[in-house]
Amino acid sequence: MAKKISKLKKMVVFEKCAARCAYCGKSLSPQTAHIDHIHPKSLGGGNDIANLNLACVQCNTAKSDKDIEDFRLFKMIQLSEFKEVITGRQ
Repeated sequence: MAKKISKLKKMVVFEKCAARCAYCGKSLSPQTAHIDHIHPKSLGGGNDIANLNLACVQCNTAKSDKDIEDFRLFKMIQLSEFKEVITGRQ
């Protein structure tokens, strides 16, 4: 059975990330913040502080079990498509 992340560790991650989503920069409260594994547990990542980030629900859901590099690529593509929709330019 997987170990839960302690409240103390969650507070340390909250402070480490300055109460902001590590992926989009959204300001978070302890109630809205999610703890994300940078290197997913499903790919061998652990619960050590260095492997934990703060994430908003949208980014945590979108990242799912993607590795950080795969998620960064996903976000870059997502943002470039969004830019095209707004500006009508590539």
